[in-house]
Amino acid sequence: MLAKSVDNVIRQLEVTITSLDKDTPARMLGISTTISFAALWLIPRLAAFREKHPDIDVRVSATNEVLDIKRKHLDIAIRYSRPERIPQKSQLLFYEEVFAVCSPNLCSDPARPLRDPIDLKSQVLLHMDDACGEMDWYMWSSWLESIGLSSLRPASAVRFSHYDQMIQAAIAGQGVALGRDPLVKRLLRQGSLVAPFGEKHISSGAYYLFTESDSENKPDVAAFKSWLFAEIAVQD
Repeated sequence: MLAKSVDNVIRQLEVTITSLDKDTPARMLGISTTISFAALWLIPRLAAFREKHPDIDVRVSATNEVLDIKRKHLDIAIRYSRPERIPQKSQLLFYEEVFAVCSPNLCSDPARPLRDPIDLKSQVLLHMDDACGEMDWYMWSSWLESIGLSSLRPASAVRFSHYDQMIQAAIAGQGVALGRDPLVKRLLRQGSLVAPFGEKHISSGAYYLFTESDSENKPDVAAFKSWLFAEIAVQD
């Protein structure tokens, strides 16, 4: 009789615990960032964070629009910004450099060698559209002017609406793009892209980390920030 009573109690406890588990919300870390940063930097490295913190669910909201992260129930924003537009209490992640990149096969093509920037006149240049005209440091005209080749005219051009699309075209050997360090650093190390010239044009902004005020003391936010800065230190 005692055994039967105990068995019934245990079964009821199991049912109750299962119900509580279903009602308990998962630990969710919300991150807002640009499409290019998410595609080329964050997502390829995110598995390393998940391995260290498998109990933290991650929500990545990738958009080029500036979001109100509190209203969108997000914890962290990673954004590229000019110094005069930096949100208060932001933390600097890294500055950005812009330089020419292409596929290894295109770089070593004997019919169209890429030994000097003047060789770009025989190449297809890959462009990212800037409808607002606010990102002149991503334009070929700005980069060429910075190295004294403002009059250079390429063989042709292909334009893209998103930066990660343009980089995929460069990897596929469809032309020469302007690479953004740190976004293309992993691809350079893997050999998917090469930088044929030594000239670099430092852009006018940097990447910053901003934490929503209500999320600043969350352990999950602290864990992500610790991992992020460690990852940046390793990459540098």
